[in-house]
Amino acid sequence: MRIENKVQEQYPRSIGGWLILYLGLIIISTALYVWGLIREIPIIYNTFEYTNGYELFISLVLLMGTFIKLITSIIILMMFVSKKSSAVKIIILLELFCILIRLLGIGNITMYNNFPSQYFVSVLFIAISLAWIIYFKKSNRVKETFMI
Repeated sequence: MRIENKVQEQYPRSIGGWLILYLGLIIISTALYVWGLIREIPIIYNTFEYTNGYELFISLVLLMGTFIKLITSIIILMMFVSKKSSAVKIIILLELFCILIRLLGIGNITMYNNFPSQYFVSVLFIAISLAWIIYFKKSNRVKETFMI
């Protein structure tokens, strides 16, 4: 029994539990980031012509945030599947970055009093990102899977 435990400790656990849910979310998020970039480019083009500098700035920041999240999601997806230990740190950084982008979005929503339901959705996604950060920092499953 002791030998079996020592052998088991040397190898990472398989991806399971909540990690499978997060893997699915990363796959879906990557597809949504691609869709978001495709959708936002014409909007920003129109923003150049018809809006003030602040709205253009916010639109460009949100576009760059989406692009950065897309690239980071692809990197995380590759690292996650290969169970690299540094994947956890990058996941936490991505979630913190997502919180920052959501806070900028909330600022934009509240400034123009548009779509109050988007405000609550942003707050919900911030709470979900915080929950994932706590999970990746505290979970034994994450430590055993990524050999932290």
